[in-house]
Amino acid sequence: MYQVFIADDEDIILDGICSTVRWDKLGFSIVGTARDGCSAYRGVAKLRPDVILTDIRMPGMDGLQMLQRISELCYHPIIIIITGHNEFCYARKALQLGVYDYISKPIDIMELEQLLIEIAAQLDQKRAEHDKMEELRKRIEEANNWELQNALRRYMLGGVDAHSLIKVLPENIRSKDYVAGVIVQLERFDDLTRRMKGEEIFDLTERFEQMIFYSSLRPPILVEETAGKYVLLWTSGEEQETAALRDATIRRLRMNWKECAYVTSTTGVKKGLAACAQLYNEASEALYQVFLKGGNCDYMYHEPLSNNALSRFDNGLILQTISSFDKTKIREEFDRVEQTIRQSGVNSFLLTRMLVSNVFMEIIHLLSDIRRPLGHLCESPETAYKQILSCTTLSDMMQELYRFVAAICDALAEEKRNASSVMIEQAKVFLRANFQDPKLTLEIVAKQVNVSTNYFSLLFKKTMGQSFVSYLTDLRLEHAKKLLESSDYRSYEISYRCGYENPTYFSTIFKKHFGLSPKEYREQFSRLTTG
Repeated sequence: MYQVFIADDEDIILDGICSTVRWDKLGFSIVGTARDGCSAYRGVAKLRPDVILTDIRMPGMDGLQMLQRISELCYHPIIIIITGHNEFCYARKALQLGVYDYISKPIDIMELEQLLIEIAAQLDQKRAEHDKMEELRKRIEEANNWELQNALRRYMLGGVDAHSLIKVLPENIRSKDYVAGVIVQLERFDDLTRRMKGEEIFDLTERFEQMIFYSSLRPPILVEETAGKYVLLWTSGEEQETAALRDATIRRLRMNWKECAYVTSTTGVKKGLAACAQLYNEASEALYQVFLKGGNCDYMYHEPLSNNALSRFDNGLILQTISSFDKTKIREEFDRVEQTIRQSGVNSFLLTRMLVSNVFMEIIHLLSDIRRPLGHLCESPETAYKQILSCTTLSDMMQELYRFVAAICDALAEEKRNASSVMIEQAKVFLRANFQDPKLTLEIVAKQVNVSTNYFSLLFKKTMGQSFVSYLTDLRLEHAKKLLESSDYRSYEISYRCGYENPTYFSTIFKKHFGLSPKEYREQFSRLTTG
């Protein structure tokens, strides 16, 4: 609907025009009327209608004076004058002031409606041209803005240098002394939009972007890094003002947006827009606090702690603990690691992902050593690995990692209960049959029972309560005692028959175990048995 203002000092004409013309059908609506020039001018100045229909001769201020003053408003409505037969000279002056047309009294309503039809067509064309120009202006603005956004994005990610960035910066941005920024990220964006259609995702991000601008005291430079993740930048000549623009947006956005969770991360104000790369890196570092503390919050970058708590992060100890397959020890070690990561002041997300990768590889190697492929104990190792890494907080990731390791421990324990005793018995039989061989080693026995050396050593000690070497030594020395008690073999001969190639070493270790040398033991045994 186009708006019309009507001015005439004759009530019968004013009321007749208002009530007789089919305004709605023609696409017009009357927004105001006046019966004198002064009231008409004030109404037009306030309402700025598209069309003015006015009498020339009115009290207070005639139509010509009113048209003259309207021309000073930098506003260009379509004007139709109403004139009598004896007012043609006024009409001619009015035409010189830019009047579109005139209509004579008495007014022919059909003639006026036809004139309004022409005016509506002209206004339609004018609006279409205006919309076209506005669309063109927006496209040019968007193209320029896209070029700026793309340059900033590439610069912050290290793709172009500062010189290339400065070339595309508008003067009003380049001349500012300070820059502040914030990263805004919709949480779990992939999960949030997984079941959405493309247009639904677009609508969501557009609503969020509009809310960002609505919440800003001054519109920021908005750079879309990835879907659902934005970098907002403000520039200003004053450091405090720059920080205030940033902080107000963070605060107001938190109050206004309730549709889904998001996080923000920011850092201190920097000098010049070229510092936005440092700003981006620090804000990205701050974003990892989400992993430690949870989402739907606002985070500020802090310098890493100086006490280097990461030095207490002993990767070897973690892997050693896992190799024990002792759930209690593993739980304690994981709790210690989680606390260390929280105190480290480093990129906790990447550090924990590294830990997960190391633990997975160590488990694969350990299971390979005992000839138990991970796939036999876990239905889908790849799915389990991805599920652990998909956790968004440190506590969740460490808990999921522990669940995975604990499940492996339980599966192995079940198998070991059925197989370990058989394996150790087989090893003991082999040892009793071959202990006289001086070349007998842990590796040979482990190979005999088809397990790795490391695993056999751990299992043997856990099952027998003593190490392999200690058990083999006991076995040999007990046999040596029997030979000393029941035979005439010399000490060096017994040494050879018990698997010792060095008689001196045999005598030394025998005395260490029994407190007597082989000769002294035989003499003592002889005295005791002969009475």
